Amino acid sequence: MSEYVGEFICSSENNNIENLYEIFLPELESGFNDRAKFNIIKKGDKLNIKIFAKDVVALKAVINSVLKVLTIYESTKEMLENESYPTDDFGVGANSSKSSSSKTNG
Repeated sequence: MSEYVGEFICSSENNNIENLYEIFLPELESGFNDRAKFNIIKKGDKLNIKIFAKDVVALKAVINSVLKVLTIYESTKEMLENESYPTDDFGVGANSSKSSSSKTNG
C-alpha cells in the first residue's frame, strides 16, 4: 500500500504515555482513508506512531493530524500542571478561610 512511511516516537518521564495512547485511540479507530493509515504501538514509556501513505499529500495530512493531537495534548497538560486551586467565592469548603456564620433576627 504505502510508498511513504513516517514515524513518531514519543517518550514520557512522568508515565503519561498511557494518557497519550488513550487520546490517539479514537483517531486510530476512525481510520483515515484508503490513501493513508497509521498504527500505534505502546512500549513501556514510549509511544511509536507509524504512518503509511500512498502519496506525499496523504502523508502530510496524517502527520498534521498527529501533530495537532500532540499539540493539544501538550497544551492541556501544561494548563493542568499550572492550574491552582483557590478557595471558592462562597466561603465554603475545606480550603476556605472565610467563616460561615448565620444570624437570626429575633
